[in-house]
Amino acid sequence: MDRKDFFSEGWKQILGDISRTPIGSAIDRQLQGISNLLSPEWMQYQDFGAPMDPNSIEKRIHSDNLPRPPGALQDVDQFLNKCTSCGDCIVACPHGVLFTVPGIYGPVFDPNLKACRLCPEFPCIQSCEPKALKKLRKNHLPWFGRACLLSEECRNHPDKKEDEEICSICIKGCPVEEAILLSEDSLPEFADHCTGCGMCALVCPESAIEIDLSETEAG
Repeated sequence: MDRKDFFSEGWKQILGDISRTPIGSAIDRQLQGISNLLSPEWMQYQDFGAPMDPNSIEKRIHSDNLPRPPGALQDVDQFLNKCTSCGDCIVACPHGVLFTVPGIYGPVFDPNLKACRLCPEFPCIQSCEPKALKKLRKNHLPWFGRACLLSEECRNHPDKKEDEEICSICIKGCPVEEAILLSEDSLPEFADHCTGCGMCALVCPESAIEIDLSETEAG
């Protein structure tokens, strides 16, 4: 190993060791969040899911009922009183999910564009010093909306099915156990404990799933 390779590999080892420490892990999440802000998650999935229509994106981000980040105080007045709109949760999100929209105070996200990964440690909540995002109870998941199937677009619909193979991409992509099951007709059905995180909508190659946000409020 020559001198150049020695120092190159040495730095990789050092940085790797640092990233595994609590402080290094936090720094790594911050850098990943900044990277994702510059390269939004929904752009990274263009080749995996169905192509996104720019007009649809423009319409969606101007919605007035986009959900808040995980752990957001449910009382709108309390949330607005606590949230300073500092943007720490936006940077802390390792998947670049959160953003701000003109006319809506504080962070929001759209599970039809950028799915919440339901991170085990919820770095967005940890980063919120004013406690506008409250730590979730044990075994409790946030709720953002309700997943809905556009059955005629689904690969498993009788009119679209080309062979005997059953598509289960949405089930594999769902982070919540048994939140999506297949009916007798092989069409996805969403259980009551579905969080509306948007992962199924993100990975579906046919855009056959949407998250209904009609019951969600943004301050």
